[in-house]
Amino acid sequence: MSASEPSGRLIDYIGLGVLSARFDRDLLEEVINRTGCREKRSRRLPAHVMIRYVIAMGLFFDESYDEVMR
Repeated sequence: MSASEPSGRLIDYIGLGVLSARFDRDLLEEVINRTGCREKRSRRLPAHVMIRYVIAMGLFFDESYDEVMR
């Protein structure tokens, strides 16, 4: 590995802050409203959080679900 290549896992460098900056809550709420996928009951993990979680699962496909959620 050369000095310019990062060492470690992607999950060590990208966290919720990066996803939140790119996919802010207003954008996710607009998508939820336009698609009609609003939850009908109050949940521990609302739709906008679940969207970020699914995006993170795609980015960190080689990690466990628990590790992605952490």
